[in-house]
Amino acid sequence: MANVKVTCSIRMPTFQRQERSVAAEVAADKRAAQSSVKVHKLIVLPKHKKALTRAAGNVRTRFNELVVKTGESEGLVPASFFFKFKEEIDKPISEFDRVREKFLHEYQYSIKPNAESFAGTLYNANDYPSVDVVRGKIGVDLYMLPAPEVADLPEVLREFEEQVQATIENQMLEGQRQLYERLFGRLEHLVETLSDDGKIFRDTTVTKLRELCDFAPQMAVIEDPALEAICEKVKKVISVEPATLRKDVNVRRYQADEARKALEEIEEAMRGVF
Repeated sequence: MANVKVTCSIRMPTFQRQERSVAAEVAADKRAAQSSVKVHKLIVLPKHKKALTRAAGNVRTRFNELVVKTGESEGLVPASFFFKFKEEIDKPISEFDRVREKFLHEYQYSIKPNAESFAGTLYNANDYPSVDVVRGKIGVDLYMLPAPEVADLPEVLREFEEQVQATIENQMLEGQRQLYERLFGRLEHLVETLSDDGKIFRDTTVTKLRELCDFAPQMAVIEDPALEAICEKVKKVISVEPATLRKDVNVRRYQADEARKALEEIEEAMRGVF
């Protein structure tokens, strides 16, 4: 099964500057070692970048939902799922771009013009570059490469073929385990929620699980009929609308029992394999 290795890099300045001269003044005033004092000047207040930070978090969260992670900001996507992955990840990225432009407008017409009165004697014009420079420092970069296979190894590395093959297989198994754990975690949360008649829950408790059941078989980095069968069963369990689960206690309890049975099947499927 062909896979694509994807990396998501989010560029975001800290909008802070370390003021060594001020730190030295504070250290001298307090009779402290200079190395014990650090002063960071805020270029942009947290409230101004709050929406931007949230949008970046949404990109990161959605990326993690759509890939089988192999590192902090990277993961595998089956080639057959790639176009769906791109369609889904483009949504939060587009929103991030929209929020970035709104922030840049505020930077150009409010933050930068008022910076001197805000920073006082700490003001330094070099801390506030042009809006085009700032735009270049904020963004989301997606890097995509075919995942390596043993057959692609250069001749000099062929003596390590068995070791590389074992590494790739372990990575595939780890990726598959992630999918089962995600499914288990969301379903377990649903069982706990439905088992408490009075517990309030959002629609996303159900809708996010539905999406995972739709995507998980497509995201699988190895063929796994058992995963497909479990997802189909879970989809039947969560076919009831969230509003009905809230209003009808009998339906809620019945679906909780069915979800619990599906949870046991996932545990059984994972036992001895992961």
